[in-house]
Amino acid sequence: MTIFRPLADHGAEADMPGVAALWHDSWHDGHAALLPPPIVAQRDVSSFAARLVPLAASSTVAVQDGQIVGFGALVGSEIDQLFVARAVRGTGVASGLLAVLENALREAGVKRAGIQCLEGNDRALAFYAKHGWQATEVADLPIWMPEGQSASHPTLMLAKDL
Repeated sequence: MTIFRPLADHGAEADMPGVAALWHDSWHDGHAALLPPPIVAQRDVSSFAARLVPLAASSTVAVQDGQIVGFGALVGSEIDQLFVARAVRGTGVASGLLAVLENALREAGVKRAGIQCLEGNDRALAFYAKHGWQATEVADLPIWMPEGQSASHPTLMLAKDL
């Protein structure tokens, strides 16, 4: 059984390392082949832990048997992050997490939500399309980089009426 809960509800400090590790592993699994090696090399667990701090209050985790197996975050009217462990792909965890995040946006009064999907991430794009998300444009957007560095990558902008 999967439990979906706000990260902040269960001692966010204690859960942060597990969420950062899940995010790191899932990000590398889905994105490492799409970006240049020097960018990928900078994506260590500590970089995800640092990025998680400002997202913690708007994050939801999926938990099975006491283990965090999924993570999603909201920023404004957008689902900013959505990652699940490889071991639970295809089990409904990602669909459940997406539904929880969509519902939170709906409850916040959002009528049209957004998600960004790195161009080339065909697995994620197919998942979102299956759940009613539609690509609206491709934009060359900045990607997260350490302080003082910058990079961009073509990113699909997806939208869904809630």
